[in-house]
Amino acid sequence: MFWQVHHKPPKPLRVWQFLHSYRTFLQLDGFTKL
Repeated sequence: MFWQVHHKPPKPLRVWQFLHSYRTFLQLDGFTKL
């Protein structure tokens, strides 16, 4: 899963995309709880 990132040094672009998608997921999850 996501923990495979530790096996290989991730590319900065991949990290940014992951953080952006994860932040968007948290925002959507927060909206559903309002």
